[in-house]
Amino acid sequence: MIPIRRWALRRLASATAEGFGVSVPRGGGLSYRQYLQCYAQFTCDAAVQALEEGKDLNALRSRLRANSFALGDWLRKYLHLRSPRAVMAAARLLYRMIGIDFRGSSDGEVRVSSCFFSNYYTPSVCGLISSLDRGLMAGLSGGGALTFTRRLTEGHPCCEARFEFEEEKTCEEQPLL
Repeated sequence: MIPIRRWALRRLASATAEGFGVSVPRGGGLSYRQYLQCYAQFTCDAAVQALEEGKDLNALRSRLRANSFALGDWLRKYLHLRSPRAVMAAARLLYRMIGIDFRGSSDGEVRVSSCFFSNYYTPSVCGLISSLDRGLMAGLSGGGALTFTRRLTEGHPCCEARFEFEEEKTCEEQPLL
């Protein structure tokens, strides 16, 4: 499992760095946990800089979403995800690898009771970085939209969100996994 976690985190770091237009954080010699901490600090610093410099946040959100969509789309095809239930199960596993207790139902309800990144992010940083979540979830399902209604970084006991699956993108005839 460790090589898969490391690979997934490096792909996520590449997608994030490309979205911000910066270099990928180096992780040679770091343990997985140390690189996860490095990635969390990197995303926080990049987001804070973008917010402070008044960058075009809509364009930045779009790039982050597009890059993570591509990662999710690749994973959807590789894992043969064909149902909302399979998408949510895959998301749970992927998020667990980066310290996020993600729980999603096949009807689109999402709850995160703990998040490694909430120790690093302010509400505004979390709001910007959640573009990665929106893209990843849309890629895993072949489309759709993730909308947060509560966040840990805003002082709530958990994050709550809703994922609207695109009906024409899901194969309803496929058995649930």
